Amino acid sequence: MFKLVVVVLSSFILEASIQATDKIRIGYPSPSVGHIPLPLAQKKGFLKEHNIDAEIVRIPSPASLAALVNGDIDYYSAITPVVGAVIRALPVKVVACSVTGSQDTLVARPEFKSVKELKGKTIAVSTPGATPTAMTRLVLKTFRP
Repeated sequence: MFKLVVVVLSSFILEASIQATDKIRIGYPSPSVGHIPLPLAQKKGFLKEHNIDAEIVRIPSPASLAALVNGDIDYYSAITPVVGAVIRALPVKVVACSVTGSQDTLVARPEFKSVKELKGKTIAVSTPGATPTAMTRLVLKTFRP
């Protein structure tokens, strides 16, 4: 994920050096491990330090495509909704992407030592129907007793 942030921010830096007065808006879906570098970069002054005038905006994935197509945001940090938009021929482009694996995690209380021990337990997910939900179902199905 760090590579993705570096590549995306590098593209902003190159663009910012050409058009330093233009403000860009970058959307991100959630304050998760994969996306938290963007708001942190803004808060810690990294973007300004590199002459990037950017506003980082949290936009849930379902609304991201409309925001991109309408010009409400210039970039979005999650690849999944954008790939779907490209497949549907919406006017968006993937600028850079580096995904080496899933960043979703399954976290449990210390007394659970394996996925099999979760059978019959209640499991919470961030967004029902979203990728983490599907990944959780797949993990539980794969490790069921």
